Amino acid sequence: MIRLASFGDIPDLVLLNSLVHNIHVKLFPEVFKTGDENLIGSFFASLLQNENYAIFISRVDGFPAGYIMIRKMIKPESFFKKEVRCVYIDQVIVHPNHTRKGIFKGLLRKAEEQALSWGLDRLELDVWSENSSAVEVYEKTGFKTYNQKMFLSLSDRKTNPKPLVGVSSCLLGDNVRYNGKTKLNSVVRLDIGKSVEFYPVCPETESGMPVPREPMDLFVKGETIRMITLESGMDKTDVISEWIEKKLLELSKKKLCGFILKARSPSCAVCSAKIHEPTGVKTDGCGLFAGALIRNFPKLPIVEEENLQNEAERNEFIRRIAKNFHGD
Repeated sequence: MIRLASFGDIPDLVLLNSLVHNIHVKLFPEVFKTGDENLIGSFFASLLQNENYAIFISRVDGFPAGYIMIRKMIKPESFFKKEVRCVYIDQVIVHPNHTRKGIFKGLLRKAEEQALSWGLDRLELDVWSENSSAVEVYEKTGFKTYNQKMFLSLSDRKTNPKPLVGVSSCLLGDNVRYNGKTKLNSVVRLDIGKSVEFYPVCPETESGMPVPREPMDLFVKGETIRMITLESGMDKTDVISEWIEKKLLELSKKKLCGFILKARSPSCAVCSAKIHEPTGVKTDGCGLFAGALIRNFPKLPIVEEENLQNEAERNEFIRRIAKNFHGD
């Protein structure tokens, strides 16, 4: 069910907002501030009383599944441009447990209906360039890019940049594991984190899988290895493979110097994934994402976090990423 939000929905709007805002804070700390729930609640309350705004909330079985916030926007005519009258989408958020269920399309339809009721026939929005999955969704629904923002930080020229290192998000403390928990690793986050800039990745959640979710393992099926859930037997290989293909393209544009991956993960393990074969179970397999990384970036230092508990191996990894960073 999708309807106009009311004051009673404010706690759920704040909760949904935090799911995305916290990610923005982590990715762009120079832009976003840590959210204050009371202030954000007051912010939503003020918008619910503003006739130029509309907020629609989606609920599934009574639980908040997403919302869209829109506003009238009039860009006056200038010497160079004609007047633009449109509806601007300030925020659209879908709970991770309710992706791929038509929630986004339903919210967008409500925005379109509201725009027409305001006498406006154009929707506009901004999207972060890093958010490739969102860009793809918007393009599929008909949005077209007509402007791009760029920036040059003069202060960055005065500071010493750090090597960019990819890392499994759960190792930094993100609650993205199948059981809804984290695998925070202090050696990774604190020791190595002092000298690098992290680029967090979670194949499962970024490909649309919920938290929590069924545990998965790798299974040999004919000549292929499939990622299959252990309870319902659902094959998630195609979902994760489609995401991997897009992610590799995104990573190819980054100046990565190394990658730290979660051991024993069906997606991220380098040499410790559990693989079910007709003759038994192996525990030295390579996860689907890790394997793709190794094939596409053969010179990139890629390790499991458990290897870094050893000081000698940790120092060697740091040496290799420093070598990549300086181009030696």
